[in-house]
Amino acid sequence: MTTDADLGRRIARDHVAIREDVRAIRAEIERLRGDPDHAHEVGALGGRLREFADHLRRHFELEEQGGFLSCSTEVTLGEPRLVEGLLADHRDFVDRIGRVVEGVQ
Repeated sequence: MTTDADLGRRIARDHVAIREDVRAIRAEIERLRGDPDHAHEVGALGGRLREFADHLRRHFELEEQGGFLSCSTEVTLGEPRLVEGLLADHRDFVDRIGRVVEGVQ
C-alpha cells in the first residue's frame, strides 16, 4: 500500500529529475549558442520551451490546489517539511524555466 509519505518521496525524486532536466536544457542551449552552425536553432526552441513551462505550471497548480499536496497539508505525513520542500520546488522550477524561456526569446 502506498502512503502519502511514500507518494511524497516519489514526487520529491521526480523533482530532482525535473531539476536535472532544466539544467540539461540550459546546457544544450549554451552549447547551441556557442556553435555557429547551430546558433539559429536556439530561437526555434522558444515555442517548445514556453509550452513546457506552461505544462509545468499547470501540473504544479494541480498538485497544489486539487491534488496530492493540498490533501497532504491537511494530514500529518510524519514529514511535514517534505510538503513545504515540494511547494518550494514548484516555485523554483517555474522561476528557472521562466528564465530559460526568456533567454531564448
